[in-house]
Amino acid sequence: MPPPSSSDVFHLSTLPNTIFVYQLPTSEPIPIPFINGLSDAKTQLCSITRTADETSIVTDIILDEASTPAELKQEQWKAYKMRGPMPFDLVGVVNNLTAPLKAVTIGVFVVSTWNTDYLLIPLAKHEEAEAALKADSWVFV
Repeated sequence: MPPPSSSDVFHLSTLPNTIFVYQLPTSEPIPIPFINGLSDAKTQLCSITRTADETSIVTDIILDEASTPAELKQEQWKAYKMRGPMPFDLVGVVNNLTAPLKAVTIGVFVVSTWNTDYLLIPLAKHEEAEAALKADSWVFV
């Protein structure tokens, strides 16, 4: 599905760094480099979500071996930021954005913030994903 409108708030920009999605059991403390990354201006994205079942961390911060907990799981992604800002009552944006990717069987990970959405694509599939989105009239800036 194409963007809900041609407004530039729906244009996508590519974050230059590889994004990592880390998973930790809730029994593990959040590694200090992630905590420090929350206030580091060089960090492009750092989202920490803790639930009763897990801790998920989405960031461009790379842990060194000494900082890496033994139980940490990690995957690499390419991130696309919707320009935004978008009002909270806007409906269907993520659905429209992911529909062309569903059609070509590319899984996604989405992070939403107050102002916008970040679409994460597995690193190995990002070129195919960009082609599918462009074919569906999504604009990259």
